[in-house]
Amino acid sequence: MGLVGWPLAHSVSPRLFRDAFRRAGLPWRYERFPVQPNGLARLVASLRAQDVRGFNVTIPHKQAVRAFLDTESPAARAVGAVNCVRIRNGKLWGTNTDLAAFVADLRAHRMAASVRGKRVVLLGAGGAARACAFGLLSLRPSELVIANRDLRRARNLAADVRRAALSPRRRVRVSAVALRSASPKIRRAALLVNATSVGLRAGDRLPISDAFLRAPLAVYDLLYNPPVTDLLRRARLHGCLAVGGIGMLTRQAAAAFRLWTGRKPSPGAFDPVNLGHHMITKRR
Repeated sequence: MGLVGWPLAHSVSPRLFRDAFRRAGLPWRYERFPVQPNGLARLVASLRAQDVRGFNVTIPHKQAVRAFLDTESPAARAVGAVNCVRIRNGKLWGTNTDLAAFVADLRAHRMAASVRGKRVVLLGAGGAARACAFGLLSLRPSELVIANRDLRRARNLAADVRRAALSPRRRVRVSAVALRSASPKIRRAALLVNATSVGLRAGDRLPISDAFLRAPLAVYDLLYNPPVTDLLRRARLHGCLAVGGIGMLTRQAAAAFRLWTGRKPSPGAFDPVNLGHHMITKRR
């Protein structure tokens, strides 16, 4: 097993899965498979040919990997992105465990209830953002604003979500804006979600004005390493409930473990508290 993406130096998934396999008494390995977009097809073909149970997928390949799968789950088809692949008899089946993990973590931090009937601003339009967008739709906000550097991608995602929100039960206003124009949209929003990679590197700063980072706004940043991103730091400084992506990471990883092994993780595996402590210690 392993993680396919680019870059991967920040990832703690190998440690997370190796610990889970050890606790379960499984002599399995979990590696990093860093690959740029032009090498994805070759890497997937290699993993298919090896004795590999499956692999996770992260930025920037969650959408592109779908072209190399034999089948995929309804969740993957609905979202249009895959983050977990299972291999059996040389056949690749992809699914999306991000959506359920994201919604479950919002609920765990008491953020989900505040979304209903309110505006939500989502930053990003890649694979992770797609899972978040469809997850947010299930929470029935009144409005979803998707902001991205590439406005075309934001509009494409908005169109996909809009089609899914046509039923009377899910009437949601969906719009797309350029990332640099997102700040005013945060006014009167209940939740701001960062599903971009901005904040992954030291010095990264989202073009969001502090003037709009005010309670009762809640902020969720999918990034988990560093544990406190610039966005989270600024949001907390201004009194917002602000949560990082460690919980979402561990929830989707636990789901992948169950898909690959057919069993529940052992007690203590995929514990976000232990993982957060490890990352803080490591970065010091």
